[in-house]
Amino acid sequence: MLNRYGNSYFGPNFTFAVVPEPTTNALLLAGGAAIFALVQWRRRSAPNH
Repeated sequence: MLNRYGNSYFGPNFTFAVVPEPTTNALLLAGGAAIFALVQWRRRSAPNH
């Protein structure tokens, strides 16, 4: 916004970066590995018809 007193800008600055916490990535990785292991375990233990 330009005001009548010159080329000055007065206002908030909302520039920021969102950085996920490392625990979020660790939980997603652990959950994915657990689901993968469960699927593999169920495939191997299923009877072959």
